[in-house]
Amino acid sequence: MSLLSRLACEKDVGLADKYGLFWQVIPAKYFAEWVNDAAGLERVMHEVIQMTKLNLAKLQKAFAGK
Repeated sequence: MSLLSRLACEKDVGLADKYGLFWQVIPAKYFAEWVNDAAGLERVMHEVIQMTKLNLAKLQKAFAGK
């Protein structure tokens, strides 16, 4: 197992596929809204990089600038 895969396992990040890549699932309705607002998407990404598991309520607040 690669170092990245071990770190992802330790942090309990998303779902792993058969290749050892880890994925987080974001509902399409949020993604479709977020990609149309660069400033909002930047706030969301700032929150995402700090999370081990996605917290959609927190991401929605970040997108709204709250």
